[in-house]
Amino acid sequence: MNRIKYIVFISLLSSILVHAQVPNSWARVADFGGISRYASVSCSIDSFGYVALGIYDSVTLAGNQYPTDLWQYNPYTNIWTQKAHFPGFGRENASCFAISSKLYIGMGDENGTGSGGYSDFWEYDPSNDSWTQKANFGGGGRTGCLAFSIGGKGYVGMGYSDTSSQYKKDMWEYDAATDTWTRLGDFPGIGVEESALFNLGGQEYIGFGYHDTSSKLLVLGDLWRYDTLSDSWTQLANFKPDTIHEGGLGAANFAFAIDGK
Repeated sequence: MNRIKYIVFISLLSSILVHAQVPNSWARVADFGGISRYASVSCSIDSFGYVALGIYDSVTLAGNQYPTDLWQYNPYTNIWTQKAHFPGFGRENASCFAISSKLYIGMGDENGTGSGGYSDFWEYDPSNDSWTQKANFGGGGRTGCLAFSIGGKGYVGMGYSDTSSQYKKDMWEYDAATDTWTRLGDFPGIGVEESALFNLGGQEYIGFGYHDTSSKLLVLGDLWRYDTLSDSWTQLANFKPDTIHEGGLGAANFAFAIDGK
């Protein structure tokens, strides 16, 4: 199956503004400190933003490359600082979430290298700039998963498995205290990769993404609310009708929540 690469917009959200800004406007901040890339992961801890991994394509760097660097963005100073490198293999479309001021990164793949999708999982501690390998993801190797954390637990699900050539629908909960994975109820919609998600009121809202049928790409417009306490899904109003794109054309999504919207 042709694996399509998508530009991923990095959204680093903070209530701290480097400069005074007019409401409902954009203000440019310092450019990313590393080499330009896409399909990276981003997360925030204690008002600092973190960006890692991904893929860049440059003639001067001899073709496709998978960096393992990690960068921290400080909104107080508007400065990027490089941190300790990710110890695993470089990869694109990995998953990331934060629990108790620690960053968790895993999964993803190296497209076209036969990796089959990674299942390894790592913890980053900003207090001492160090990485620790944790229990492998319970659902096996895959790429383009959704990932988030609520109530001190991490959640990872869906995505695509190169090994089984399947779009997944399973959801898993990660307990950092015991370093264990527990399978939850499956997503009731179609198996999907690269969903968008945001949190409102302690519940996660998940939707969009795509499902490739080799000759055609189904770009999804559905939206679902997931309640981690009851492990239940509720379908909400569609953002738009599902769309078929010929020849595998599509786009990744990003989403965020501010002030209850």
